[in-house]
Amino acid sequence: MIKGLIDAHVHTKMCHHAIGETYEYVESAISKNLDEIGFSDHFPMFYIPKNIDTSSYCMSMDEVSKYLDNLKELQEKYTDIKIKIATEADYIINKDQIIKKALDKFKFDYIIGSVHVINDWCIDDPKNLPKFDKIDILDINKDYYFALKKAVESHIFNIIGHFDLVKKFGFRPKDDISFLIDPVIELLKKNHVCIELNTAGDRKPVNEFYPSQNILEKCYENDIQITLGSDAHKPDEIAWKFEDALKLLRNIGYTQIVKFENKKLLYIDI
Repeated sequence: MIKGLIDAHVHTKMCHHAIGETYEYVESAISKNLDEIGFSDHFPMFYIPKNIDTSSYCMSMDEVSKYLDNLKELQEKYTDIKIKIATEADYIINKDQIIKKALDKFKFDYIIGSVHVINDWCIDDPKNLPKFDKIDILDINKDYYFALKKAVESHIFNIIGHFDLVKKFGFRPKDDISFLIDPVIELLKKNHVCIELNTAGDRKPVNEFYPSQNILEKCYENDIQITLGSDAHKPDEIAWKFEDALKLLRNIGYTQIVKFENKKLLYIDI
C-alpha cells in the first residue's frame, strides 16, 4: 500500500450486522500497512418510517457514546496508526433538520451520507429482494437519485457513500440514466461534497465497485474529490481490493484522494 492511505468506511459490531471486535479491524489495517482507519458506523436511524425495523441496521442513540468511547480508547492504545472517528448517516427527504440536530451532538472527523431507504423500505436489505420483482427499476432509480440530490444539497455530509448503491443486486434500468446521475454530480461540485470509491460492491451480487467506472470518469471530469472505503463489516474486509481501486483511479486520471480530520479536507498523493 502507498504511504498515507486510509480506509475511510469501516463498521463495527455495534451496528448489529457486522462481526469482530473493533481492535481486530485496527490490527487488520495495520497488517495491511494502512496509515489510517476511519470508523464510520451506522448512525441511529430513529427518523426513518416507523414500519421499518432498524434493530439490525444501526446503533441506537444510547449506543453512540459507547461507540465513541471505544474508539477513543483505541486511539490511545494504537499509536502506530491514526484512527478517525466518523459515522455513516442515512438521509431521508424532509428530515434534514432532525438529522443535523442529532449529528451535531457529537464530534466526528467526517460524516458519510448514504441513502438506503426509499419508499418505506431498505433497498439493500436482502430480505427485500422480492420487492424488485414488483417495481419498475427505472422508477426506483429515479427515487434513489432524487434522494441523493437532496442529501448533497443538505450540507450535512462530507462524503456521499456508495453513490450507486441502488445497483447492488444487479437490477439496472434498460435505458441510459445519465439524466438522473449527472445532476447529482453537478450538485457535488457546487456544494464541495466528495464521494468514496467503495469497494464493497465487489463483494455483492453486482460484482463491481460503487460507483461504476463511467460515474467515476464523470466525477473526475467535474473535479469531484474522492476517498477510499472498503465498507468493511468483517476485519478481513479492511482495504478490500484497494490496489485495484487505486489502479482504476489512476487510469481515470486521479492523482490524489482525500481524507478528513475534524471535517477539514486533506490530500493523499496516489
